[in-house]
Order: sequence, then structure tokens, then C-alpha cells
Amino acid sequence: HDFFQFKLRYKSFVPAPFFRFDSDGETHRNKVDGISLEESQITTPHFHKFNENGIEIAYKTDKLLDPKESKALEDINLCIIHFFHESNTRLKDDDFPEIKIQSDTLGFKMTKEDPNQNIDFL
Repeated sequence: HDFFQFKLRYKSFVPAPFFRFDSDGETHRNKVDGISLEESQITTPHFHKFNENGIEIAYKTDKLLDPKESKALEDINLCIIHFFHESNTRLKDDDFPEIKIQSDTLGFKMTKEDPNQNIDFL
């Protein structure tokens, strides 16, 4: 599947995202006292949040721990719903937001003109 991330941030409060989902990538190591090295390693897909001590941790939901559910969440359209649910992101009428992704489009029109024409590269 393709790699994707969802992030919630409030730049005035903290520059880094305060809640994040990674569909793929490196294993995250939670640096928390009292747990073994094996328990501290969280493979993707996983969520990131800050715990009560202000330490960023990665974790998996029950759905991400279930192999069938996790496979289904490789679909970005299903996964965004899981992200909104886990982050408790809702609209005013208590519905979850909806994102529509148009596959195979770039969101802008391509022209035949080369934007680099008349530029000499050294």
C-alpha cells in the first residue's frame, strides 16, 4: 500500500503535530521507564500522541492489532475515518468529517509549456 500520514497540529501551541497517524515507515521506540525493549517497539501502522508526562509515544488501537482490520485500514478512505474516531475529531453536528480523494489526479491542470524554458542550468 502507499504511505500516508494524518496529523493534527496547533502551531501556536506546539510546532510539531500533537496527534499523528503513520501508515508505514520505521518502528517507533517508546522511551518509557519500566517496560521492556520489546514492548517499547511499536511497528507501523501506529498513532502518535503525548502521554500525561508530555512524552511522545506511539501506540496501536485494537483495530490496528487485528490483522484483518489492519489490512482493511490500508485503504486511506477507511483509515481517515479511524483517525477521526481515534482523535475525536468531529463536526458541529457531531458527525465525523469526510474527505474525498480523487485518485489519479494532481489537483491542477498540466500545460504543454515547460516552466524551465529559457533557463540555463550550470
